Amino acid sequence: MSVKSEENKKEILKILNRNNSITIQELENHLEVSGATIRHYLTELQAEGYLYRVHGGAVVKEKLKYELPFQERLERDLPEKKAIARKALSLIQEKEAIFLDSGSTVLELARAMKEFELKNIVVVTISIPILAELASASGIKLIGVGGEVTRNHCAFCGSIATNMLRQFHFDKVFLGTDGLSIENGLTTEDFAVAEVEKVAIEQSKHRIVLADHSKIGSVSFASSIGTLKDIDMVITDWGVSKEHLAAFQKENINLIVAEK
Repeated sequence: MSVKSEENKKEILKILNRNNSITIQELENHLEVSGATIRHYLTELQAEGYLYRVHGGAVVKEKLKYELPFQERLERDLPEKKAIARKALSLIQEKEAIFLDSGSTVLELARAMKEFELKNIVVVTISIPILAELASASGIKLIGVGGEVTRNHCAFCGSIATNMLRQFHFDKVFLGTDGLSIENGLTTEDFAVAEVEKVAIEQSKHRIVLADHSKIGSVSFASSIGTLKDIDMVITDWGVSKEHLAAFQKENINLIVAEK
């Protein structure tokens, strides 16, 4: 599919996220493409699980998550992210090799690792802020994965990054996510980051997702990182709804709620 088609599909989902429903006529006027093309987009988006087709248009299936720029995300829900990071820190053992993803909550984990002076740990990361944070942590052997920089996540990605990651085997991988739902799994706005994260999952014994409550039940347009069956544990915060807790429990998903 062309870049323009992907942009049009993303625009459709943004409109649905705001309005909950949209007509084919409205999309024709907005996107300046034919009704047949709109119907093709809607059919694809329905197959991908983002919306329901209705007569003359579509309705939203699930609220979609659109991430803020990385710098803005750093300050959002900070107490919750710190609590999640402390819980994740308790899972790391001496002499382990771990992979740290590029999410803002994972960055808080890196800060906690530095604060509590973890020793004899190997950390591999694609995150530029995490590299800067852990550069002075003497007890941690730090390995940066290079590649093309994706600015929204402030991280390295692309074939250089994925090829390098395939050379490692991790005890644990700590992943962020732009959206996490039972039906759609882990999703992100960035195709390139998703490809790197998929490789990290493949190369790790244990996969742990760090996701504050705003991510739970959300779907982010662009790419799937993996299903929840690919994940061993999800750590979230006290803001998660009872409905989501019950739904995850019903699906036998190991969802841990970090304490305040």
